[in-house]
Amino acid sequence: MIQYAICLLAGLIAASVNGCSDKHRFNVNCEVTDPEETPGEDDTPLRTETATYYLDSAAGSDDADGLSEAKAWKTLSKLQGIKLLAGDKVLLRRGSTFNGVLIVDEAAGTTKQRVTVSTYGTGDKPKIVAPDGSQYAVQLRNSVYTTIEDLDITNYGSNPELKDRMGVNIHLQDFGKACGTELKGLDIHDINGVLWKGQGAGVAIRFTLSKNTIINYWDGILIEGCTIRRCTRNGISFAGNYDRSHWYPHLNVVIRENLVEEVPGDGIVVDACDGAIVEYNLMRQCTDPWGEEHNASAGMWPWSSDNTIIQFNEVIGQKTTWDAQGFDADYNTLGTVIRYNYSHDNYGGFLLICDDGSARKTYSAGNGGTRVYGNVSYNDGIRPKKRAKDQVWFSPLIHISGPAEDCVVYNNVLCRTKRPASIPKQDVRFIVSNSWGGYPTDVEVRSNLFYSEESSAAFSVIDKGKVVLKGNWYMGLSDSALTTADDKEAKGENASFKKLLDDNGSLEEALRKGFLREVKTKTATIITVDKDKINQFFK
Repeated sequence: MIQYAICLLAGLIAASVNGCSDKHRFNVNCEVTDPEETPGEDDTPLRTETATYYLDSAAGSDDADGLSEAKAWKTLSKLQGIKLLAGDKVLLRRGSTFNGVLIVDEAAGTTKQRVTVSTYGTGDKPKIVAPDGSQYAVQLRNSVYTTIEDLDITNYGSNPELKDRMGVNIHLQDFGKACGTELKGLDIHDINGVLWKGQGAGVAIRFTLSKNTIINYWDGILIEGCTIRRCTRNGISFAGNYDRSHWYPHLNVVIRENLVEEVPGDGIVVDACDGAIVEYNLMRQCTDPWGEEHNASAGMWPWSSDNTIIQFNEVIGQKTTWDAQGFDADYNTLGTVIRYNYSHDNYGGFLLICDDGSARKTYSAGNGGTRVYGNVSYNDGIRPKKRAKDQVWFSPLIHISGPAEDCVVYNNVLCRTKRPASIPKQDVRFIVSNSWGGYPTDVEVRSNLFYSEESSAAFSVIDKGKVVLKGNWYMGLSDSALTTADDKEAKGENASFKKLLDDNGSLEEALRKGFLREVKTKTATIITVDKDKINQFFK
């Protein structure tokens, strides 16, 4: 695919979250800061005199100099106007509660001497409680090589309709390339932003850009070990240079070992990035405030991003009225890899692969090169209701929509469970392909294991497209249902999987024994796919 190959050359694959890439391949004429002028390169001389600022909400005084524990400041306002340089630290006393906004502006760390916002003392993480009506509780603006860690952050206002309410806002304005941003061990909770997508939805962590003449983007982002709870609408998201006519993606993005729970919308959205890695994250206990209103979300997914790797994650209980899959390779993305994830109990299914054909005429590169393998789906596609305007209770395990091309789904274990008799209209299809400004082309679904406790489970692949099922195992389907797969190389029953079922008390136990493992992360114990076990199964 020519288009796919060209776009792969437009960016660099991620290398190290702690370093800045030396070059960025842009293919339009626009003002971009010279990488050689970016502060924080390895040859920057070490500072011999650094500053540490202390804050204590109980015993501190704003009349003090803030340079020792005994002379700590009392309020966050004392940080405004402070220019943090390489090696400087801001330390908040544990057990403190700061009613205000933490703003770090133009911090200039280096690879060897980062700027750090952290804690001292013992006890609970210091709390930052945003004032009523504040857009954010923490903002890091125009900064390089800066770490913010181990804070408790909330932004709950009296006006739930305040647009773009955030917990943490990482912002660039007239800056260019920003290197080495780290968010670690943050507990972000109770952000009551706007619920509706596209209308200023609230979010726990967001990377934002101001529109101006300088191209802004990040090179080096690490979000690790953070917990996000009760945030309306989303968990982690980005603003970026998404238009392929001037696509300047964020680089070296790693989102790892985070917990997102009681969040109704999107968990982690990788937007306008090249080479992002999303791994060992858990999204669970999604709330359901939707009623019959139209809203779409998924657990973890890229948009306008290339070479994204989403691996070893667990997504449970997506409940929005549309989509609501565990994972998604969305449109304007190339080279997405979704592998070794555990998806279960999601209303909309396991996987969405989509491409808005109409967007290709303006800003989109389409959806090409997606690879989905080594995943396990259990009890997905269990939507128990439909919106009033819908004709069907739409929730296939895999939904392929629009002119996606060169996509392969292989070596996955996909299990449909028996639906309760009290909800007779649930969707029991494994795969649905349809049009969204065009039909899928060159999509191959091969060497997967499809197991169903519903003999009527079926496949709905539109003949106008080119979605080919090839060499899959099918278990539990009736003969008439099996014909809907139109798999000329169908393998029938898998003896190894049948033995797993026979040797264990339930389908879920069989999956755990055969393919899954528990992993203790920085935030929770998650269940994800055991790479060695599933690779051996499909060997």
